[in-house]
Amino acid sequence: MKLYPIIAVLGIAGAVAVGSASADTLNYLGGAGNWTNPASWNPAQIPNGGDLVVINANGSVVSITSADNYSGEIRLGDGTTATLVIDYAGGGTALTASNAMAIGRRNNAIATVNHLNGTVFANGVNIAPGAATSVYNLANGTLDLMLGNLNVGTAGNGTMILGAGGTVNAYRHINVGTGGAPGQMLFQGGIFNGFGTGGFTFTVGANGRLTVDGSTSTINLDERLSLANTSILEFILDGAGTSPLDVDNLVSLGGTLNVSLNGYAGIGPITLIDYAGGSLDGVENVFDNVVLNGFTANVDYNTDSQVRLTDIVIIPEPASASLFAAGAGLASLLMRRRNRKH
Repeated sequence: MKLYPIIAVLGIAGAVAVGSASADTLNYLGGAGNWTNPASWNPAQIPNGGDLVVINANGSVVSITSADNYSGEIRLGDGTTATLVIDYAGGGTALTASNAMAIGRRNNAIATVNHLNGTVFANGVNIAPGAATSVYNLANGTLDLMLGNLNVGTAGNGTMILGAGGTVNAYRHINVGTGGAPGQMLFQGGIFNGFGTGGFTFTVGANGRLTVDGSTSTINLDERLSLANTSILEFILDGAGTSPLDVDNLVSLGGTLNVSLNGYAGIGPITLIDYAGGSLDGVENVFDNVVLNGFTANVDYNTDSQVRLTDIVIIPEPASASLFAAGAGLASLLMRRRNRKH
């Protein structure tokens, strides 16, 4: 665990060293093309460490399919529709950005990063820093945030999706919906490591939503988890339950706990937050609202240093309830007829 900050610093140093000969502004010319094709850029050269990379031509789709690509700051979608595809299956580093990656920087942008394979070192990622609709979809591979923050939904609608084959390594601050616009962190599998060596915090702001979909994610938070009063913490339970948030520091609860069923048929208990390595921040530290969709349960905040659901009772759907009632009525009718015969 302690090696990650060293790797992150080396990643920054390597990117700066590669770009020390020159630092230019490169504008992508548009259409579908490859990052390593000089003809795709103005000026006609491959981006280097320290370069400001602007992908702004409407409808642009830029693909990274090879190892050891570099840049300084990346601006994706300055008021336009643009996509960056990272798909290096060689198992190494696909991209190192010595400065932050801004996804959807200006108004009306629709900006998407599809991270399909390979490792990306980025000194921070800002999803929808402008009034944009922006997504970072990490399906497979690793996003290492080095010494930067992950900001999801600042001035626009931002979403970070962590899929089954993805890993995020974070060392500083995760801010979801802390600006004036919606932000969502969606766990659909994969591994999220929030390391405490850089003062890590995970904050879900007033416009933020943290969603755990299913039971296949591993979510490790070395430092504080804070949920604002109007935030939403959402769990979608599959047949095995859910993936708990493992927090080794203070947990500040607030906002709405929203739980839905997607195949779960048990009675619990289901652990939602495990703070065995930390504590709840305050005696009256509970959710402001609890919404249970399709079932009833108790929310236990203190047993075994966990926030969990107990005594789950699934409410039959109206159709199921009607069939049950009809079956019970038919059985009653048959019983009465049998009794009359005797």
